[in-house]
Amino acid sequence: MYVVLVALLVAAGRVLDFCRAHSMEVPVVAALVAKLTALTAKAHALASQKESGLGLREWATSQRESLDRRIRYHLLRPVALWAQVIFRGDPVKAAQFNVPRRDTDKPAEFLVLAQTVLTNLQAHVEQFVAVGMKPGLPDQLATALAEFAALPDTGYGGTRAAGLARKGMKEVADEIMDVLKELDAIHRVQLQDDPTLLAQWREARRIPWPKARKKSASAKPATPPADQSGNS
Repeated sequence: MYVVLVALLVAAGRVLDFCRAHSMEVPVVAALVAKLTALTAKAHALASQKESGLGLREWATSQRESLDRRIRYHLLRPVALWAQVIFRGDPVKAAQFNVPRRDTDKPAEFLVLAQTVLTNLQAHVEQFVAVGMKPGLPDQLATALAEFAALPDTGYGGTRAAGLARKGMKEVADEIMDVLKELDAIHRVQLQDDPTLLAQWREARRIPWPKARKKSASAKPATPPADQSGNS
């Protein structure tokens, strides 16, 4: 859709330049020029919205992966190691502080598990501090988990914004095409006695559609080897 809209915007820009340079005493032309001007502005705004939405989604994904690594390896992993020391004689209790590896859980599942570990940690802070944990680590973990929980919504917002922009771009492209057709019809009639100006109009109205990629000639299937068994 984007390349189609770009082609239409190129044509719209040339058409607007032509119409401003060769004004007509036809009231509807002025209205169509105003409409086309507004549509091109709207198209540019939607394209920016689409890029911003995709950028927000990519940022949220990257940030989530970064936070996942920090929470998992720099906050939760030390807690799990300390738990093995503190609860050496109680493996079931020690296991309550474990979090699976990155490839074994989904973000939502990881968040639930990590919050469970945080709750268990807050209930045994003094024991963990006694074996070397900084008192502020539970607060660091809580803050990191809150940030992690908010990121999926941010990413969804970016995806939704990009999706709405794409839909809007399709609608604007259709409207631009309709206006170009209306202007084309009017100019073909009005300029029929001026071949030179009509040719200039037709060049301005021409939409530079992207050329279809030529398909590379597919390799011919190899000829099967001759039957070596002697059967005819």
